[in-house]
Amino acid sequence: MIVVNVLEIFYNNIVPEATNGENKLYGEDRLLEFMNRNAGSEAIGLLPELKADIDEFVGSAPQFDDITMLMFDYKPKEGGGHMVTQTFPAKIEALSDVLGFVDQTLESYECPMKVQTAICVAIEEVFVNIAHYAYGEGEGDMTLDIGFDSESREITFRMTDKGVPFDSLARPLAEHAKAVVLTGASRDKIAAALNDSADFRASGVPVYNTPDFTDAIDAARDAAESGDIVILSPACTSFDAFPNFEVRGNTFKKHVLDYK
Repeated sequence: MIVVNVLEIFYNNIVPEATNGENKLYGEDRLLEFMNRNAGSEAIGLLPELKADIDEFVGSAPQFDDITMLMFDYKPKEGGGHMVTQTFPAKIEALSDVLGFVDQTLESYECPMKVQTAICVAIEEVFVNIAHYAYGEGEGDMTLDIGFDSESREITFRMTDKGVPFDSLARPLAEHAKAVVLTGASRDKIAAALNDSADFRASGVPVYNTPDFTDAIDAARDAAESGDIVILSPACTSFDAFPNFEVRGNTFKKHVLDYK
């Protein structure tokens, strides 16, 4: 068996969204280019080099939030595969229980303490976002799956929530929208939530369910008249169709500009 060391980097959205004086984003393409260009570098020196590359790109332009990055090279022991799962309330008060579960699980895998600490920082950031935003003013759960495959030498983490229900969209759309064009993996769920709303049904606002993203833009154009405004209003992530939000936005912009 050939064992390959894997270098992993975790970062918040401020890394690709770092903006220079010309209002251009650092972007995930630039990040990937940097990583490929420095593929042979040691982990201990690569993170400072990446930060320097971002600083050089940004220059003196002010940033709207802190940049967070974690990088580690992990070599777990050989053995069989294993998966553990636990569900927690999506509340800040449950953070210590979540991190305790992660620590206990990683210790059972004999994960080095330095790596455990880095992983816990990443888990904390994701969980805090879920606790703050996944359910709005309501309550819900978060399920954490931790998998360990010693043969492939991988640890995987999956954090799942049920998310904010889409029914809160019904009333503002009924009051302010001329038409609604839905696209993406969650379009049927949003359509069902709108259909369940008596306010929305009474409004008579038409709903167009369009699987293809560019076809959805065309549908919005066809429904619009002079003076109307067409808004790209993401309700979910775009990973079913695009690598990231930046590509989705640029695709929308390019398709609209092509009308000219």
